[in-house]
Amino acid sequence: MSLLGEIFSWSSQERKNRIYPFSSSIITGCLVLVESVSIILIGLVVQTILIGWSADVAEYYVSATLFIFLSTIMLLNFAGQYQFDALMKPVENVDKIIVACITAFFLLLAIAFSLKVSDVYSRKWMYIFAFSSTLAIVSYRIVGSWILIHLSRRGILARNIVVLGTGLQAERFLKRVRQDNPPFMSVMGVFDVESTKSGSLEGYPVHGSLDDLVEFVRNHDVDDIVVAHPWNDEDRLIPLVERLLELPTTIYMASDLIGFRFNLRPPDNNFAPLPVSEIVEKPLSGWAFVAKFLEDRILASLF
Repeated sequence: MSLLGEIFSWSSQERKNRIYPFSSSIITGCLVLVESVSIILIGLVVQTILIGWSADVAEYYVSATLFIFLSTIMLLNFAGQYQFDALMKPVENVDKIIVACITAFFLLLAIAFSLKVSDVYSRKWMYIFAFSSTLAIVSYRIVGSWILIHLSRRGILARNIVVLGTGLQAERFLKRVRQDNPPFMSVMGVFDVESTKSGSLEGYPVHGSLDDLVEFVRNHDVDDIVVAHPWNDEDRLIPLVERLLELPTTIYMASDLIGFRFNLRPPDNNFAPLPVSEIVEKPLSGWAFVAKFLEDRILASLF
């Protein structure tokens, strides 16, 4: 039985004892590696079948294959297709993947024409190479996202988190977690900032105080701690975070109440050093402004 088949066949008790911490950067890096190797292999295999390895043309095809590999990876990255959210929604982003792959081959054609070596390349090789590499990339992402979601739902691949706070911030955060049901997240429990009260909050058990949280993290596999506490209570927040720094976990700060009403985003580069979040972007900014400017000037010159 394959490793993947063995994982899928585990019982629920085995899965409880075999949870692997999830890392989006590792998943993305592995996908880049797989797609890179696949593009190069497809180009070389198609060349071997259709063209061969004669000395007078082999270097042209190898150079073209490497160019397609680099261009495709760079264009996919530029289009945001190596963001984890895009990786998990391959069907919604299939148009961007196809455009990136086709653009890479158009760039190759443009360079070949400018260097007057376009006659060297077989059209059949290029068509098959383009179709096969695009199909491979789309297939990897569809199958990969299905496998990741399947592992997440079976509790095999996840990040164990605990929430520190039982106030309104924690309540709204946990309510959002229940509504959105984000994959790869397993809430192990909630801890109060001061008291040792028990019970539950939004269906998640409350285990105790900050001291109990420290002991809990040391005895359990906890990946992340989400501090859900009013931001204006600075005198209490700073000692809390300083106490958590001694633990081998990643610490996050849940949004304050206003963050649950607006879609807060990281700011543009001019605000990058400042603790500022973007709420609404100007309708015409960046390249959209440039495109509109050029469109207006071109239309004005024609009419």
